[in-house]
Amino acid sequence: MTSRIYAAGVRATAISNITSDIASMITTGDDGAKVLDMAALVGYLQDEFHALSADAAVDAMFYVAQAAYAVDKVSLAESLNATIRKEHWTSRSDFPQLGAVLDTAAAAATVKTLKAELNALAQAVTDHYSWVGTADDASLVNAVRIFSDQKGVMDDVAAGVVRQIETRSVICTYVTDLDEESAPSEPADLVELDQNDTATYTAPAPPSDRNIDRVRWYRSNSSNSGAAFQFVTEKTVAAGLTYLDAKKAAELQEPCPTLTWTEPRENLVGLAGGPNGMMAGGFGNTFALCEPYTYYAWPREYEISLEYPFVGCMAFDQGWFIGTRGNPYIATGADPASTTARKLESNQALVSMRSLVKVPGGVLFASPDGYCLATTSGVKNLTGEDGFNLFTRKQWQALAPSTIFGAEHENALYFWTNAGAVCYSLNLITGKLVTVERAASAVYRDLLTDRLYVTSGTTIQELFSAATRRTATWKGKRAVAAAFTNLGWIQAESDFASAVSARLYREGTLTDTRSLTSNEAARLTSQMSKEHEMEVVAAVDVTALIATSDAGDLRAV
Repeated sequence: MTSRIYAAGVRATAISNITSDIASMITTGDDGAKVLDMAALVGYLQDEFHALSADAAVDAMFYVAQAAYAVDKVSLAESLNATIRKEHWTSRSDFPQLGAVLDTAAAAATVKTLKAELNALAQAVTDHYSWVGTADDASLVNAVRIFSDQKGVMDDVAAGVVRQIETRSVICTYVTDLDEESAPSEPADLVELDQNDTATYTAPAPPSDRNIDRVRWYRSNSSNSGAAFQFVTEKTVAAGLTYLDAKKAAELQEPCPTLTWTEPRENLVGLAGGPNGMMAGGFGNTFALCEPYTYYAWPREYEISLEYPFVGCMAFDQGWFIGTRGNPYIATGADPASTTARKLESNQALVSMRSLVKVPGGVLFASPDGYCLATTSGVKNLTGEDGFNLFTRKQWQALAPSTIFGAEHENALYFWTNAGAVCYSLNLITGKLVTVERAASAVYRDLLTDRLYVTSGTTIQELFSAATRRTATWKGKRAVAAAFTNLGWIQAESDFASAVSARLYREGTLTDTRSLTSNEAARLTSQMSKEHEMEVVAAVDVTALIATSDAGDLRAV
């Protein structure tokens, strides 16, 4: 049914229809009075307003339905009836009475007045008709609620489509067969769409050499709490790289987790593992960290600037030691986003990245002045004057410290100098330093077996595990007596599984060599000297070597 009072939105036609329809409901009585069929008029208005709510040509059906209920049909019909009833006319002062004759001027004035009243009534109907499509009258909301709840008119009204314009962009990521998700693509150009519109997205072709088997799409979305690229869908590469998106904003899912992920820098060096799934390295004057447990993702916001060029790093406790060509740093933080670096007040630069060795509570590293220990408290030169005082700076520089590499094993630091030609063993508890006759090009400590391995050429060798012991040489410091003394006896303490060779130097010259097979003292040659040095060569443990002038002194030891 098409509404005649709507008339396809043409106002003149609507007014003409209303006039002719109502005129058909007016009859003239025997006394010449106009009579309006009230029941027919009310029914007519009810049908017409109901037709408005069901007319597919009406743009604002929702508001038409509201207006249909808001109109008081009976009052409107009574208003029209009262206008044409003779009582309305007879009550007027200019209504012609019996026996009275209006002159031409009076009759014209009366007609003019009546015409003005009819025009006013017509304008009132027109104004109400215009109000039908108005959405900002609060009474409409109440009217449609009451009309829907009590009259059931809304049952015939089709559900409207809420239109909302959105500005959108999309990104895509690639996913490998190991579920590794890449950094996102560049965002697509911004487009404006209605929330009910669909859009087709096409992802760029993925690289062919990275085992990529899926593509994920994320779409921009804004809310009161912020904006994000949220998950739309995932497709296999085999199913195609094009996707038809028909989802509304409320259907989008989690934000893209890889939004800031990037590949590691091409010049990243010194890769080292650390706590909480972190790995670290550096390049230039920068210390860099990866996304926790995602070792291929190195967000740029996790990079920390350093004053000096980066050389190497190593984790200890819950932090990092960062060696540079200047001051070292200590970095701390439970995760990369909260990690900060503190420059230590020490001028001990890291001269060899391979010299980094982790020990309980700190990191050992080679500096221009010696082998140093870095902790959260600062830096200490273990082999220098503030440590075990084993090397002068000149002696240390002669070892070519930039070539040093090392490892810790059983509380001893093994480090190779002069490009691996000489090996030193430093007891980190007692400070005892010895050399080991084992050239190498690299060293590795296996924590699972607690063994130390070195490479020599193309051969990998395990240290200190053979059944046959090697012969070691130890020489003590030169002792200077207050007066010339003649040392006549020498004794060793050992299990004597094999012979112990004991040597005595006087005034820098080897004067005696004795092979000891028990703790029984051996006689020395007679010679008065002030400077004495002792040396032991053995393949067994020797706990003491004693030289004295009187054999009776040995019984007191």
